[in-house]
Amino acid sequence: MRLLAWTTVLLGVLSFAVGCGDDGGETEEHELPDVECEGADVPAFDEVAAFEKCTMCHSSELMGPDRNGAPEDDNWDDYEEAVEHAELIAHEVFEGEMPPAASGITLTAAEEEELYLWALCGTPQ
Repeated sequence: MRLLAWTTVLLGVLSFAVGCGDDGGETEEHELPDVECEGADVPAFDEVAAFEKCTMCHSSELMGPDRNGAPEDDNWDDYEEAVEHAELIAHEVFEGEMPPAASGITLTAAEEEELYLWALCGTPQ
């Protein structure tokens, strides 16, 4: 009887863990800033000043320790990759996760706003 009870508990925990992991391919929702896109002067990718700071770590030209912990496939000097992750980039900046405080790199309010406009208002090239 005890074995049956533990098996039931274990199966319940496993089914909860499996249910929490994969979202079935749906896009993960992120906390994003409120941005007014209508009538806004949305910058092109190469006009977003924040990317100059982001690419101090998130650059396709950097390898290994020069990336300061940035994942190898997160390169914001490449338009296609940046577009693919635009909402995530905006979310991480908005939440204060990027740039990391330990990096000593900061974005001005104007740089953040420009990034949000680009990321959330059509990601023009």
